[in-house]
Amino acid sequence: MKTVNIVSFSSNLVSTIISLIIGVILFTRPDLVTIMISYVLGGILIAYGLVKLFYFFYQKGKIPETPYNSCISGTALIIIGLVCIFLSGVIEHIVRFIIGGFILFSGINRLIKAGDLKNQNEHKFISVIIVSIILIVGGLYVIFVSNLVFSSLGLVLIIYSVLEIINYILLAGNNNEKVYSRPEDKNLKTIELKEKKTAKKKTNKKD
Repeated sequence: MKTVNIVSFSSNLVSTIISLIIGVILFTRPDLVTIMISYVLGGILIAYGLVKLFYFFYQKGKIPETPYNSCISGTALIIIGLVCIFLSGVIEHIVRFIIGGFILFSGINRLIKAGDLKNQNEHKFISVIIVSIILIVGGLYVIFVSNLVFSSLGLVLIIYSVLEIINYILLAGNNNEKVYSRPEDKNLKTIELKEKKTAKKKTNKKD
């Protein structure tokens, strides 16, 4: 059981360190992360598009009446992949507008629904208004500030990883204390002491 705990603790520590490294990269170089994601996504789309085109021409050689669906979708995927690679900055703008738009829409939706609470519960109405304003401001901020999404995600990962490492150190210390404070270990120590005492007595008698 002790070995299993040590292995699980070590694997958790490795994954936490990896999360910390990813968080630092996201926080310090969000532009680089955006380019990498765009290149990877573009490469996958191009590869998938080429597979579709290859499959189309392979089928076309066997069956001349093969529909052009695979050819059209494969060509479209290759074009989208090339756009992702050569216009990597567009991906960051798209992600920013999608997430910011969602937050903005949620805030406006809450603000509209807050009108129904005005006459029912004044305290709840005020809290909903405050949350709605925060969401609207946050949504606009995400839309207009570049690389904020990846930077925020990196900051969250850094905080989470640091807390996990601290937790790991504390748990490791507690486990060491538990290992040396078990009753069976104490019994073993007392037996060892008794054996040492008896061995000393025997040597003294011989002398």
